[in-house]
Order: sequence, then C-alpha cells, then structure tokens
Amino acid sequence: AMSYRRRLAGRDSRLQQGAGEAWQTMTLNVLVPEGAADATTRRLDEAGVEWRRWWGLGTHRHPVFADLPRLDLGVTEMLAPRLIGVPFHEDLTEGEIERVVSCLP
Repeated sequence: AMSYRRRLAGRDSRLQQGAGEAWQTMTLNVLVPEGAADATTRRLDEAGVEWRRWWGLGTHRHPVFADLPRLDLGVTEMLAPRLIGVPFHEDLTEGEIERVVSCLP
C-alpha cells in the first residue's frame, strides 16, 4: 500500500486516507477524479492490468439488498463510480506497481 501511496503523490488519483498507514486492507481501491473511471479502466485493460469494482456501484444496488431500508447514500453514490480496485498482494514487484500507477490519472 505504501508503494502505491508514494507513487500516487502528485497525481489526481489517491488512496483512502490511512490505507497502508493507519490500517491495512485485503483489497486496495484507488479513487480517481470524477469522470475519469472509464478512461482509466480502458488504460488498465490496454496495459493488461486486472482491476475490479469490488462492490459494483454500491451494495445497495445488488438485488439482494435493493429492497432493504437505508439512510441517504449520497456519499456512496458519489464515490462508487470513482473507485477502482487495483492489484494488491505481497508478491507485486515495484515495477508492476509502477505499471498500474502509470495508468492512473
């Protein structure tokens, strides 16, 4: 996570606050600027980098959860289209991380 964080410094994409510093995670999501997700995933595809949208556009949109009561999800609606799960495992090399980051705005 810290390798990603260092390489994202000065870019328009970012990690969630504290990821890899204050807390650890099994998946690593990058937040790209509004309107940049489609072009970013296209660049990742072209570079042969796998990516995910771990929760789609929000778990509240999954059929099993669609009818459940909920509070306002305005923040989820704003963030979900901009979150892209990037490769994240202990065997990633610095070069592989650089290849991923080079696809990000």
